[in-house]
This record gives sequence, structure tokens and C-alpha cells, in this order.
Amino acid sequence: MQFTRPVVDAIVGLACAPVQGVQIDFTDPMYNAASAVVKAAVYGHCSFAEASAILAERLDAAANIEAIEKIRGAMDSLKT
Repeated sequence: MQFTRPVVDAIVGLACAPVQGVQIDFTDPMYNAASAVVKAAVYGHCSFAEASAILAERLDAAANIEAIEKIRGAMDSLKT
């Protein structure tokens, strides 16, 4: 038996979820990549608004075009 992609994503989200009531520490190296912030929102570990705010802060601090493009791409994926 194989699970569909949405079911696998839901299982991963539940397995990786922080303890209830604990806020995610986005300064943790685990969340250095913009895609990790997006996954946290998709899996319900934080709100889409919180993830967008974190990415906006990182966009302001981005030092080069490559970093800016990665962050913008992550922000765009949160909008869909």
C-alpha cells in the first residue's frame, strides 16, 4: 500500500511538530534555509503570517542577489 503525497506530508508534519505550546525558534540552524521556514508553515508548525514575517526580516538582511531570489521564491510559495 502506498500513501498519497498529501498523506505523507501530513504524517511528516505531525512527526516533526514542536511540542504543543512551544514556539519555533527560527534562529535555530535547522531553519537557516528559506525552504525550512516554508515547510514549517505548510506543516502547521507556525502560521503563514509568521513565516512571511520571518522571511521578510531575512530579505531585509540579505547580502546578495542569490539570497534575495531564494527568499523571494519562498515568499511567493507561501502566497499560493
